[in-house]
Order: sequence, then structure tokens, then C-alpha cells
Amino acid sequence: MRIAAPLLLLAALAGCGGGVDNDSIAIAAIDRGEADFNIGRLPLGETAGLLRAATARGLVAFDAQGRIYPGLAERWIASEDGLSYIFRIGDARWNGGGTVTARQVADILRRRLGELRRGGFAEDLALVSDVNAITEHVLEIRLKQPRPHLLELLAQPEFGIVRGRAGSGPMRATRESEAYELMHRSFALKDGREERVEPRILLRGRSAANAIAAYVAGAADVVEGGRFQDLPLLAAARLDAAAVSVDPTAGLFGLMVVERSPFLSMPDNREAIAMAIDRSALPADFDRAEWTEAETPWPEGLFGAEIIEPPAWTAANLEGRRTEAARRVAAWRDQHEPPAPLRIAMPGGAGGRILFARLAADLAAIGLEAKRVKPDADADLRLIDQVADYDGPIWYLARLTCPATRLCNEEAERGIAAALDAPTLAERGRLLRDAAALVQADAAYIPLATPLRFSLVRPGIEGHAANPRGWHLLQYLGGGPTS
Repeated sequence: MRIAAPLLLLAALAGCGGGVDNDSIAIAAIDRGEADFNIGRLPLGETAGLLRAATARGLVAFDAQGRIYPGLAERWIASEDGLSYIFRIGDARWNGGGTVTARQVADILRRRLGELRRGGFAEDLALVSDVNAITEHVLEIRLKQPRPHLLELLAQPEFGIVRGRAGSGPMRATRESEAYELMHRSFALKDGREERVEPRILLRGRSAANAIAAYVAGAADVVEGGRFQDLPLLAAARLDAAAVSVDPTAGLFGLMVVERSPFLSMPDNREAIAMAIDRSALPADFDRAEWTEAETPWPEGLFGAEIIEPPAWTAANLEGRRTEAARRVAAWRDQHEPPAPLRIAMPGGAGGRILFARLAADLAAIGLEAKRVKPDADADLRLIDQVADYDGPIWYLARLTCPATRLCNEEAERGIAAALDAPTLAERGRLLRDAAALVQADAAYIPLATPLRFSLVRPGIEGHAANPRGWHLLQYLGGGPTS
């Protein structure tokens, strides 16, 4: 296995380093590509997401454990019918100066919702009708129908409120060459004077190899944004297990069928691929026992009392699954030309190579060939690796139906549309369950596991906690004012 040069040079240093200083904390955020501090771009990269969340609060935020926490709104209330959320804006000032008002926030949020609808949040925001200021301190979000999990959605970094280039804290950022220095802000509100309060956070975007090497060398105290493809780098760096913090995230980690080839156009053939995969081998391949396999797209309890039965093949053992899958592939070959090698789009790095090797061996066991291609190349199957922004069915269905896949199930699409217009939450739940059952039966998405997210945290750093959102906000580090 080839390992990145920075780790080969620094592996011997693992475990070294002096004491922890919570007054000054260096963060290495793993960016997939060039380090990007553009907090206006969609989707947000790891570095930009951390920067936006620290410097531009939304109405609400997450706390260190991933629970809803006050942001610009110091308190809020939902109407009995679920069609109105009232937020009271607390005392806050823009980073560029001036008091934050509900009227400003309403105007900015209304425009931002339009940007987010075009940037991948269309289904998530389908039930949001309007945002209006009621007074200088109070604003209302109106909904077309009740929208559970609205607060979890509003707490995402993308919903942070920015006026021009300025947010409203809780931290202020100053550019330092290829990094940003962030510090908490403390105001004497009567005269508007501002004081900067420790800890000092230095945020830098790096590649995965360079981020882990910086941690090993003592140049970074925390590494954020680790994914499955980075796991082999941890083994190469010989890091102590206590340094690795794995988040208990839910979401999608699997193969999406993105090309309607003759072989893949048949649900039975797509299901044969799902049956062939040895999911139990993934934690062993990557030496992460906490990585949880998945045979269905949905986490347990997603639809409440509404139950979706798993596919019938999940009751069989792996040998039985592969026997049936191989029979289907052979039957296809008897009546059609042999299917071309399946192009699977995978991320780079050692982790991508390991996962592809596992999938290629599994497919070979039922008579199919596979070919690895780059993440943005034309493909038949594409790896999807996304943490759920909130714990609702709409998030999953929006990412498993058109335009996410070319294999559109029109009946499921109609069911989702009807669910959004349903007069009661119970009726919506039933319609979403029925649509999800159709999506699952189509097997256009082949689940593998839960998405894996990890951080490296130097022992003694305060304010960092594994959480189901996979976000570790900078304002909580080091025992700062908002921790």
C-alpha cells in the first residue's frame, strides 16, 4: 500500500509532543481539494463550514453534543398547528459593527433561503413559506405545512446569517497568510466597545495526509473532517487510539446507480449487486469496529410507527445471497450480451483503493467485473457518502430520488409530493413510508454502511465531543465563553 510521504517522514514522532495549551489551539481541517475559505460557496467545504459556523450564527446552532442551542435567537416557540415559528433575536452585534435586528435577519434569511433552494436544499425547504420581521427583535418563519426537524435544518452552517462579508460571531476571524485566527468577542453593549477573549483558534485547511502529519508533528492540536478514505493514514501514523474520536453519525454511505445501462435498468440485477456485498468485512478491512454496516437506506425508527420491511434477501446468509445473485447474473448472460465492467466512482487515496478492492472481489463472486473511476468521471455506480443534516425521512428521500439518480420512480415521486401537501403529520408519515418502500424496492441505491466521520483530538483539549452531526464547532474549543 502506498502511504503519503508526510506520514512516512513523521510516523516515528507519533505520541510525542508537549502539554496542551487550551489558550491557543491549532485546527487542521481536511479539505477535499484545495483549502477553501469561501463561506458563500455551496456546498461548503470542511474549512469554510467551520469558519462560517464560527463567525456567522444562524437563528439556532448546535452545542458540542449536536443538540439545538441558541444562536442569534435567544428563544423561540412553535405555534400549536406547527405552521409558525417565532424567534426572539437576542443582543448581538455584526462583526463589522452595528446592532443585529430582526428586520435585517429576516431580509438576509429570505434571500439566503432562495440561494439554498438552488444549492441542493430545495426539498428540505419545500415547506418553508416566508420569513418576516414582526418587531425589531422578533421574526417569524411561516410554513405551508408542519415541518418537523426545522430547527436541526436551521442549525446547519449553511444557514448562518451574513451581512455583506460580516457575520455576528460568536467569533471574529482575521486572515493570517494561509490560515484564519479566530477569537471570541466580548462587548460592552452600552458603548459598543469590543474585547477579544481567549482561546485563540488558528484554522488551516490541509489535505488529509498533511493534516494528520501536522497532528503527529505537534503543529495541529485537532484534525477535523476525517472520512473512511483517510483511515489507512491513521495506521501509517501509528496514532494512539485515544486520539481518534469517531462520530456516531447517520446518513448515506452506499452506491447510487447513476447510469441506465441495459443490465442496471433491471431492479433484479441491481438487487443482485446488493446481495453480493460482504458488508461485515468493511469494519475489518479498515480496522474500525465502530463502523456500522447497513442493508437498508433507512436508520432504525426513521419513520416512527410506520415500518418498512427490509428486502427479503437480508434474511439469507452471505452464501445464499451470492448463490441467488450469481443465478440472476447467469440468467442475464444467457439472454443478453455480457454486461460491461461496472464503472464505480470512488474517492482517491488508500481507503478508496481498499473499498474498491472489496467491492470488486464481491462482484467477481457473482460473475461481474468492476472498474474504478475518479469521483467526477462518468460512472455506472457512484459512492455516496453524506451525513444526514437532520433526522427526517425527507432528507433521505430527497437524495435517493430524481435528480440524484436517472432511475426515476414516478410513483415514488408522486408520493413524496403528496406527502408534502398532506393535511396531517400522520398522513404525511404514511405517504413517505410508502414512497420509501418503492425507493427501497427499486434498489437504485445500494447501502453499504453508515457514513464514517472522525477527528483527531490531542488529549487535554476541552470542548470537543463526538456527536451525531459530525460538526465540531470552533466556539466550544478550549473552554471558551460559549462552551
